[in-house]
Amino acid sequence: MEVLIETDTGPRLREHLKEISRNLGFELVFSDNTTDRSRFKVLLVGQMKLRHLSELVSDMPELKMIQTLSAGVDMLDFKTIPEHILLCSNAGAYSDPIAEHVFAMILDLSKNLTKNYLKMREGVFDQKTVNKRVAGKKIGIVGYGGIGKAVAKIARKFDMRILAISRSGAREDEEFLGNINDIDYVLSNSDIVVISLPLSNYTRGIINSARLEMMKKDAILINVARAEIIDQKDLFDHLSRNQEFKAGIDVWWTEPLSKGKFETDFPFLELENLIGSPHNSSVAEGETVYAYEQALANVSRYVHNQNVKNKVNRSDYS
Repeated sequence: MEVLIETDTGPRLREHLKEISRNLGFELVFSDNTTDRSRFKVLLVGQMKLRHLSELVSDMPELKMIQTLSAGVDMLDFKTIPEHILLCSNAGAYSDPIAEHVFAMILDLSKNLTKNYLKMREGVFDQKTVNKRVAGKKIGIVGYGGIGKAVAKIARKFDMRILAISRSGAREDEEFLGNINDIDYVLSNSDIVVISLPLSNYTRGIINSARLEMMKKDAILINVARAEIIDQKDLFDHLSRNQEFKAGIDVWWTEPLSKGKFETDFPFLELENLIGSPHNSSVAEGETVYAYEQALANVSRYVHNQNVKNKVNRSDYS
């Protein structure tokens, strides 16, 4: 079977992906090497092409399966994707580097690294501010999929106690494992909270002023999921009023890829109790290749009539 891939890649990566696909038992055809999309039944679409997915689908009457390179699919217009087409995300493909990024932020905020570095640039040598321990703390992981479990794996190295919100309910050694209805318990009992949920109808704005208020006064909140899970104004107001509360943000409400620019409605980057990064937690050496390999492996499952992974539940988004 031939599989169409819509993506921007260099020649070396293309050859690598072609070789992988041949070993998996199908032929990968890059979109700029064909003028006719109509014959293809399977489409692998890269992140930069997602905004044009509706146009691609309209040109592919035989299309049966779409595999995204991205883990998130909240930006898709599901009304333009016929119900009979199987849609799979690449959830879990970026989990390890994102989990490392989470802990880089946790450690930076706990140890006041950036804050004290900026003070030193101004000539202030603050040797008296007490830093926080991470070991033994309770970490709430809201969204216990690939990223959440990768975060938990690192947390166990620090002897942290894990409180998790999960859809699957598969237990390991967590102190607490609940579902989304238990989010208030996890938020109020955690020293550190990591948001790793997909954005959907059910999670948009789920972290609001009421839930921020129920968190510990000196809690750390990390978001590596989607910005819209947290109410922007409520977070800014809470950080402004509570200097002991800290946040690490990798995802933003207005970003270049989705909105054509980066901006915030409030001056988050002026706050001393926040650190931010430009939605690059998944950008690590070798990770792009790994993500493609995971996506191709799922395409192979479909081609060979095996159980595919990461089927998207449209009702979460429609």
